[in-house]
Amino acid sequence: MERRTLLKLFGFGALETMLGVSFPSRVSASVGHEVKWGYIGESGSQNWGNLSPEFQLCKTGLQQSPIDLQRAIAAELSPIEIDSKESPLRIVNNGHTIQVNYESGSSIKVDGQTFNLVQFHFHDPSEHTIDKKLFDMELHLVHRSDAGSLAVIGVLLKQGQHNAALQPIWDAFPDRNEPEQVVKAYNTT
Repeated sequence: MERRTLLKLFGFGALETMLGVSFPSRVSASVGHEVKWGYIGESGSQNWGNLSPEFQLCKTGLQQSPIDLQRAIAAELSPIEIDSKESPLRIVNNGHTIQVNYESGSSIKVDGQTFNLVQFHFHDPSEHTIDKKLFDMELHLVHRSDAGSLAVIGVLLKQGQHNAALQPIWDAFPDRNEPEQVVKAYNTT
């Protein structure tokens, strides 16, 4: 992911928020390194299920990325309890996304279960869609329980006015071949 691509989308406003809770995958994380995948074009998310037999769930699964959200379902859900602490940010460009690793101490609680914030990352354009509509960017806040289950809060973003809260992260976005960048102290709230 090129730094200049993300900087073109400089100001963002949160459009929608979604929460997904998942369980550790039985497919090795190294599978993604064997197959060339991305977010646009022939290797984009709409084709992930066709890139490799190991990625079939992206095509056939009911709760796998990418997800096209089509209808709102009325539900009474318990609120997500957020406990956010300041942390230095360790920002890396892994070639697919800008990932920001977060020190321990921040967490969310969902239905009584605690998930610790481990990292957040950006997708340009969005990985998920609403009624097949892509958004300028998507933010995923990745949380992990002590048992290894994941809870990911996804925020769809659209280009808008300058966002001072994101400025320290934008300023530190590394290019693909640069080493990890560190922002001394930051709070996600």
